Amino acid sequence: MNEAVVARATLQKPRLVALLLLALSGLFAAAQGLETDPGPDRLTASCAVGLAVAAILLRRAAQTPSVGERSAALFGLAALGAPVALGLLGAWTAWYHAAGQTGLLFVLAGVIFAIRPLRRPRAG
Repeated sequence: MNEAVVARATLQKPRLVALLLLALSGLFAAAQGLETDPGPDRLTASCAVGLAVAAILLRRAAQTPSVGERSAALFGLAALGAPVALGLLGAWTAWYHAAGQTGLLFVLAGVIFAIRPLRRPRAG
């Protein structure tokens, strides 16, 4: 079986779970209200940026041809975990800071990072 097909097959269920968690986070953030908000504090915004950068770097690491199959799968799982954490941060931001718009923005960013399937090119 082709390596790209194997990588897609092993991460298909975790990707669906990640998208489900992000959908639930989005519903929770939207339920908190979408009125104009002052936004989160600097620490929350910095955590969101850090999680977004981590999602990008982990995805690139998982797609590197020189990385072994097991390492690529672990990087792929971590690359799905960062967007889920970003979505959960969005739900928490909407609840704790009463910043529904900002929370929904964090969740949307997580969905954007998680929605595209991971494709790994062949080595060599």
